[in-house]
Amino acid sequence: MNKGKPFEDLVFQFLTLKGCEVLARNYRSRYGEIDIVALCRNKLLIVEVKGSFKNENPASRVDCTKVRRIYKTYLRFLSEFPKYRDFETFFLTASVKGEKINWSPVVLEDCIETLQRLSGF
Repeated sequence: MNKGKPFEDLVFQFLTLKGCEVLARNYRSRYGEIDIVALCRNKLLIVEVKGSFKNENPASRVDCTKVRRIYKTYLRFLSEFPKYRDFETFFLTASVKGEKINWSPVVLEDCIETLQRLSGF
């Protein structure tokens, strides 16, 4: 059973109520998984959902290894669905505690060395 499903369902409902089109849930590639891919106001959102019942910041569990997997999976998504390549893209963490969602950007610059190796720069 997916322990994160209730948290993902809450974020899905939130995005849908805000008028976003959810393009994929639990999009998988051999590199990893993206919890939610959504199109909102002509912006592509790549969302990693983290939930917690404890007194912790769920977003703190998104490290450079996880960012690398998300990014590689995002590149796979774009190769499968090239019509989304030109959209401005935001990588976000949705931290869920109870019914509250806190949004924070995934700071790719923190993992720039890892991402440069992936991109061949």
